Amino acid sequence: MKNRKLTILVSIAAVVILAGGIAIYSQNGDKGSAKDVLNGSGKVTAEIEYTEEEKAVLESQTGVTLLEGGGIEVNVGKRQAEEESVTIKREEAESLVLESMSGEADVVSAGLTNQEGVTYWIVQADKGGEAYQVWVEAETGKISRSQRQ
Repeated sequence: MKNRKLTILVSIAAVVILAGGIAIYSQNGDKGSAKDVLNGSGKVTAEIEYTEEEKAVLESQTGVTLLEGGGIEVNVGKRQAEEESVTIKREEAESLVLESMSGEADVVSAGLTNQEGVTYWIVQADKGGEAYQVWVEAETGKISRSQRQ
């Protein structure tokens, strides 16, 4: 169980870091790297701006707070508590996605988000070199959306 929790925490951190990196890259493109600042609290922040849509997506995630200047703070305890509170666990959501893709596919990442009062697992998968995003309702296991990226 301890290894599972550690895996979950590392996965969450990787997703948040990846999302931040993508946002920084898309904001700066060919302008060079973002101005990262390691402050006294040990948090890395970057001075970037998000669109309203990007803010809504980031803030819809449990335990994720946008900081002034574009930084992101993640409360891992809140995220872990949310994962433990839903009916459909991460492994089951991943299995449902793989079954729905009927064929050789690999799960890349999975994370919870809340949209309009419904909690979803958003599962990123790769099939035949193509990326997919599949939304699984965390209480019912129903696949709500599936789209190629």
